[in-house]
Amino acid sequence: MNFLKGYQGYLQADAYTGYDKLFDHKQTDYQIIEVACMAHVRRKFYEIAQQAKKPGTAHQALSFIQKLYRAEKAARELSDDDRKQLRQEQAKPILVDFKQWLDQTVNRVLPKSPLGTAVSYALKNWDALTRYLKRLPTQLNSKLDELLPWHWKSTQTSPASNN
Repeated sequence: MNFLKGYQGYLQADAYTGYDKLFDHKQTDYQIIEVACMAHVRRKFYEIAQQAKKPGTAHQALSFIQKLYRAEKAARELSDDDRKQLRQEQAKPILVDFKQWLDQTVNRVLPKSPLGTAVSYALKNWDALTRYLKRLPTQLNSKLDELLPWHWKSTQTSPASNN
């Protein structure tokens, strides 16, 4: 990860543990704030839903995620200010409901089951998953921009102050 040495800003990536060093605030080589990717959460629930004989818990999670993608699609062509406002008005309430659902569901599933693993993954990465609400130009999904750092001009607020 030496190519990121000295970088300050946001990095949208999956939750690969090899990246943890980049996001550790105790080290001084990097000042990077993690933004997670909802596609990785979606994939875990999608794989479970594909195996299900009838709609169930994984489908419920996918319903929340589908609503988030719809809101983000509507935001795509907007100005930064309008996109941020739309995310606050549309995506934030969906995320609040999804988090509540995850918090309830984690207690009803076996922790090491595929569903338990998917729910735990989402909860473990929640702060990084929702960080896109506050920071532009970060995205809900990093499929095309995996490991693409988002640079912030010195006139903007320091990333560390807006986790």
